Formats: sequence, structure tokens, C-alpha cells
Amino acid sequence: MGAGVIAAFLQRSEVTPYVEALLFDAPMLDLSATVDDNAAREPLVGPINVPPTLTWTAKKIAQLRYDVDWEALDYMDDPSIFDVPTLAFHGEEDLTIPIATSEQLAELRPDTVELVRCPEADHIECWNVDPQGMQERIVAFLDRHVGS
Repeated sequence: MGAGVIAAFLQRSEVTPYVEALLFDAPMLDLSATVDDNAAREPLVGPINVPPTLTWTAKKIAQLRYDVDWEALDYMDDPSIFDVPTLAFHGEEDLTIPIATSEQLAELRPDTVELVRCPEADHIECWNVDPQGMQERIVAFLDRHVGS
């Protein structure tokens, strides 16, 4: 949820001009897509997974009952907020946040977003898979983009 908090900050804060760079680890930037992705892998009965219509219905109920604004929680809808150098790490085996979100961000903002795919890493496990490589990428990124 950290990336969602950062995205909301970028949308609403008057101090965003002071942000020089962003660093994400498996960013959740579209809650609806994340719910859809996770529900699609959940078994309903035997080999049958939760159908998209049931997920849609559950999200509608959450919207009505708890006032969930799914559109407001889709930060991919306005990629212009990611206008500073951004380094995003994402595990290719992430079953919590779909890597498709990070891929979409990198496609929408190739001018600012660098995506590092971490083979064999699940959710926020890039560091566990390659701590030295991750540290080197972060230090090099910060050296390039953040003033001293």
C-alpha cells in the first residue's frame, strides 16, 4: 500500500515539487486490478476459480457498503503524477501485486520509470533474491537523480 499512499500524496500535495525521485518495491497502484488478479487465482469449488462476475459483484457491494471508490484507488489512471525519476522493483513470481501494474507504469512513463524485474522473487522479495544487486541499483539510481 506504500505506493498507493505515495501516489495519493503526489496527486494532492503542494510540496510535490520537492520530490526528486521515487523508489518502489512491488507497487500497488491499482487496487481494483489487484483484487481482480488475486480473486482470479482463488479456488471457489474444486478446480473452479472465482469468476470475474463474482469479483465484480463483491467489489460493487464493497463500494456501496463501505464507500470504496475504486476509481480513486487507480493511480495508473493519471500517470502524469509520476514525472520524476522512478525506480521500481517487482518480483516476477509476485502473487500479491500483479507485476502487470509495474509493467504498465513503465510503458506509460518510459521517460521516468525504470522497472527492475526480479526473477524467482515473490512479493517484496527482490532484496532476498539479490541483496547486493538491489543495493547497487538503488545507489546508482540515487547517485544519478538525487542532488547532494
